[in-house]
Amino acid sequence: MAMKKRILGIMLVFMMGILGVQSLAAEKIKIGFLLKTMQEERYQKVFVAGSDADLINIRYILQGKQSVDVFKKIKPLAEMAAEAAVKLAKNPNKKVTDVIKFDKKVNNKFTDVPVIVTPIVLVTKSNIDATVIKDGFHKKEDVYKK
Repeated sequence: MAMKKRILGIMLVFMMGILGVQSLAAEKIKIGFLLKTMQEERYQKVFVAGSDADLINIRYILQGKQSVDVFKKIKPLAEMAAEAAVKLAKNPNKKVTDVIKFDKKVNNKFTDVPVIVTPIVLVTKSNIDATVIKDGFHKKEDVYKK
């Protein structure tokens, strides 16, 4: 019965990916479930990457359960969002694409979505202190808490 639940769970995880379920909760459920399953099945050589540099993911990197994570610095994201909001507020009758400079377009299977690219940082076991802790995203005592 336990094996059947794991197989159904893995199928659900992959179906979520195929259907494009990209909510924050869905991502956390998928990573947590896959890590638990890999541990139970004793998989050793699997590359696991996360996004958003959540505290649990940073701890997983330290524990060797996750390989890397992506850290999106808050300040550039906030500045870009504020700048875009002010421009849009000052130009309510113009098309968004005429007011804001976009870096590229990404097709979401329905339409081309304009995107503003902001810097990201790859977080590994060797640079946790120099990235998420140095930038104040997480406190050192929280990251290294046992």
